[in-house]
Amino acid sequence: MLLLAGDGIHEGTERIVEYVGRYAGLHLTFGLVEIAGYEMPDGRLLVRPRVLARTMNLERAVVRVEGPGADRVDILAPGAAANSGVLTEGGDEGEDQGVGRSFDPAVLEADRSWRVEFVKRLHLDDPAQAVGRVGFGRVFLELPVPWAWRTAYSSRRNNTCGNTLVLKGDAGYEIFQALRAERQDIDAELSVACNFKSIMWRKREDFYWVDASRQFSDGWTVEQEPAQLEWLLAATNAFVNTFRPRVLRLLQSNAAQPGL
Repeated sequence: MLLLAGDGIHEGTERIVEYVGRYAGLHLTFGLVEIAGYEMPDGRLLVRPRVLARTMNLERAVVRVEGPGADRVDILAPGAAANSGVLTEGGDEGEDQGVGRSFDPAVLEADRSWRVEFVKRLHLDDPAQAVGRVGFGRVFLELPVPWAWRTAYSSRRNNTCGNTLVLKGDAGYEIFQALRAERQDIDAELSVACNFKSIMWRKREDFYWVDASRQFSDGWTVEQEPAQLEWLLAATNAFVNTFRPRVLRLLQSNAAQPGL
């Protein structure tokens, strides 16, 4: 059980729950409690707790691999997309939605260095776009609603780098449909801006996404990392320039409609 208690918790409780819900880890019961303190006439302190957020189970999984050959094991976490908001690298809707992770020390170190360098060196034309959390093989770029986000990723399993826009639920479907009406212009804009080799528009259950990527020749090597990082930095800026203003425009348009 994870219980957060404090004397000044007022807003954002649901956002905290959603944020915690994106992480892999343990089966977790989560609660927020505000503890108000009142000084009594005799000098004693009266403490009154108040539950602000209902507890809930957040599905998690922890895998530990030991013994001979552990460094060559790949882990596939079924249902990772539904529980953590992460789609398979490359955005292939038709495949299992798990995220594969190699325990090769060279891959782990390359991924760590990639995340640090990517965040440090990323320059976006849109100064309002903030970088969100980071995870194995990906960096999140948040949008102002919890059911939409973007990721920049590097998949060493298939030597591919790219960007994904993810939309979820009924609200996400409306945005996805509106964007798809502009698909010809969007695909052309992305192709010209950064030479994306593959642009996919996919959906599965209540997830809808656009993935733009480039697969590099041969298998992954440490020596390729600098060149691929340079390409991905430019590609991410192009992806943000293409999708962020469109998504914000559609969000504002939907909010202005009566009844929404």
